[in-house]
Amino acid sequence: MNQYLVLDYGGSTVKISLMDEKANRLSDAEKPAPTASLDEMKAFAAGLAEEYRGKYSGVAVSLPGIIDAVKGIAHTGSPYRFENGTPLAHIYEEIFGAPVVIANDGKCAANAELRQGALQGVESGAIVGIGTGIAGGIIINGKVWIGTRGAAGELSFYPHNFSKLIDVAQMSLPELKDGVAEYDTYVYDTTWESIASTTALLKRYCRNKGTSYNPDEISGREFFRAYDNGDEIAAKTLDEFAFCTAAGIFSLQVALDLERYAIGGGISARPELTEKINLAYDKITRTQPDLTRPEIVPCHFRGGANQIGALMFYFEHKGRN
Repeated sequence: MNQYLVLDYGGSTVKISLMDEKANRLSDAEKPAPTASLDEMKAFAAGLAEEYRGKYSGVAVSLPGIIDAVKGIAHTGSPYRFENGTPLAHIYEEIFGAPVVIANDGKCAANAELRQGALQGVESGAIVGIGTGIAGGIIINGKVWIGTRGAAGELSFYPHNFSKLIDVAQMSLPELKDGVAEYDTYVYDTTWESIASTTALLKRYCRNKGTSYNPDEISGREFFRAYDNGDEIAAKTLDEFAFCTAAGIFSLQVALDLERYAIGGGISARPELTEKINLAYDKITRTQPDLTRPEIVPCHFRGGANQIGALMFYFEHKGRN
């Protein structure tokens, strides 16, 4: 039976697994993410090629950003640094000496949920992965919808404040290259991730408490520890956050009319999150009572979905070589 090297590039680490044709894990490892430059990514890949030499017949990669899985082109990949339009799959094929398929992380997660998880059997659905941003993947006609150049489902950037977006569009802006500071200053507050990511939840909690937000001092675990201890501000914050999440899903539903949304990300392990989103959605949907009421459920996979989905994409594009 063939084995595959499956890589999940995250914000700070890369998860590395050898998997078989049924997506069973044969080995797992984790290494610091090579985010500084394309050259660092190449050196990282070369190290893996040497370490796993002779153990894989193909390589499947999950990567953040706008990725054209068909052409193997990476248009963006924040926090990874490379030029727009980098033929990353071709570069990796030369390094690994084997076929390579690279796909967006949110679409990989959606593919995993479609094949083996919470979206099995649906013709139309989506995942909403709540983390530092909002990972997204949309299912149309029983397949992951890729879009024109791989950008479909980039839910982090989904606008929630059109008025502010128009104000920003009319400003004299610096050229936004890799400028995270400029993005945060001018654009971030118009996006769904600014109100419905885990980062947004923690910022809202600190604001409600009247304290400053410091990511080194507060995490999702600490927030829910306070929630479990009866912190009324934490309870109020989670209710507000659920409305922000439900409102975005409602907006997507107006446009897409999907059957089911699966809520992912680390905090989705808390059952009250999905429960509160459903309660908020029921209140919001009264504004448009004729709209189809979709199911809103937690994702099946708590971890590893990106790798499973990446391997499924590999089989779709390269077969089970």
